[in-house]
Formats: sequence, C-alpha cells, structure tokens
Amino acid sequence: LVLALKEKREHAKGEEERKLRHLQRFFASRYLVNTVKELTEKADTMESKETIRLNGETIPFRQAAVRGASEPKREKRSQIHEARNEVIDKINVLSLARTEKLHETSKELGYANYATLFETVRGIDFRQLEKLMQDFIAKTESTYVNRMENALLDKVGVGLDDAEIHDVAFFLRAREFDEYFPKEGAVRTLSKMLAGLGFCLEEQKNIMIDMEERPTKSPRAFCSAIRIPQEVKLVILPQGGQDDYASLFHEAGHAEHCACMSPELAVEYKRLGDDSVSETFAYLLEYLLTDENWLNQ
Repeated sequence: LVLALKEKREHAKGEEERKLRHLQRFFASRYLVNTVKELTEKADTMESKETIRLNGETIPFRQAAVRGASEPKREKRSQIHEARNEVIDKINVLSLARTEKLHETSKELGYANYATLFETVRGIDFRQLEKLMQDFIAKTESTYVNRMENALLDKVGVGLDDAEIHDVAFFLRAREFDEYFPKEGAVRTLSKMLAGLGFCLEEQKNIMIDMEERPTKSPRAFCSAIRIPQEVKLVILPQGGQDDYASLFHEAGHAEHCACMSPELAVEYKRLGDDSVSETFAYLLEYLLTDENWLNQ
C-alpha cells in the first residue's frame, strides 16, 4: 500500500497530491511503527517501571526528572542526574535497536534511509532546513551565549562552560516564580485564559481532562485525540511552576485545535494534515506566558 501510494502520488497534482502525501506519510509511519512495536513496548515498559535510589528513597524514573529540576542543591541534583543516566543507558540499548530497524525497513520501502523517507512524505528539504537553522544559529549564538552565561551565573552559580544538563534544567524550571503558578491553580488559570479567547472549557464536553495522579503517569501534559472533534483527552499531572503551566497551555492548544475542527473535514486534513498547523495553536497558547500584558492581568 505504501509503495502504491508512492507511485500514485508521482502522477498527482494540487490537492490530490497533498492528500496522497498525507496518506503516504500516515501509512508509512504506521508500517514503520508496527515493525518496531515490540522494541517500543519494551522501552516504554522499562521507562514506566524503572526507579532510581536517592539516599534510601525510591523515586519512579518518570518523576525523577521533575525532582531533579526542582532540587536547589547542586550535589543532590547531580546524584539524581547520574541515577537517571544509568536507566537511560539501559533504555538506549532498545532505542538504538529500534532506530536501526527503522532505517532497515525504510530501505525495504525503496528509500536510502529513514530520514530520506520522511523528507519525501513530509515534503520538506531537510538540507535546506538545516541551512536555515545554521544561519539562525550564526546570527543569534553570541547573544544567546552571553545572556545564558550571565543568567546561569546569577541563578545557578556556574558559568556556561561548567554547567551540566541538570543545571540548565534547574535554571529553566525557574522556581523563584512558583508562587505565581501554583499547582492547584493550573486548570483554573487555563480555563480563565481560554475564556478570554472565547472558549468555555467547562462547556466543551468533547474535551475531557484527566488529572488523576498515578505512579507511572507521565509528568508532562499531553493531548490524545481519540475521535476528532468528538473525543479529545487532555492528560495532565499538575506540578506547579511556570514550566508546568507552559506544558499545560501547549497541550491545551493541541486540544482546542482538534476539538474545534469541522467534523466534515476530509480525514487527510483532520487526522493526517501538516503538524505545523496544530503546533501553531499549541505555541500560541504556550507563549502567552512570555507576554507581559497577559502576565500582568
């Protein structure tokens, strides 16, 4: 089917070609996912069941990153980081095997590798994209390095050259603003923000919010569109803090995008369209947290 869609798309134009490209991407990605499902399930199971030990305390692996980013003591933060890395090393064995299988299967579908396949089915020139991003880095690197150096020294006490991943995570966590972003107020703030945009979250029965606390639940919010637009789930585990609100707002953007689609929209666009459309909704809401006027309100 993937090869048949590839051939048919080569002779199509305009909207028909666009729809076929979305279909080809969907079936190619699902075929690839199916070939590595056992490795994926093993990695996911390991991630959900693994724990780390810290001074006699057992912490679920998925919650350890949150603990580390909130830990003000650098030595303790480093211990959490190293303990997580031991688990990640085990997961990476499965991840490497999975990646190799994806490249192998992509060749079976007639492509040089996994990247080439997705370059084709997404209609994106990755080399041109790389050039654009390298140009962006060249124009902004000195500004970024200077500001990051000063910010890390001020907030964490180490310079950029000496900073570890956990130091940057702690800096980005920005605990000093926690009082303005309480755990208990996350959904209330989201609802108020959406109301200002004309959405009444309480009346949107097609958006269901899962706030249940479970030991193996991912700490990061995510959106799962079961049926578009009739059944959309916004899964959250409120932690508090500006980064947690940012994650919630981002996924709420995805949820609103899915929930507000016309049920008459062709499935190629409703379910398989350009990801950047949904990401625009998501980042529009997330970056309200950087808007001074909104924060003042």
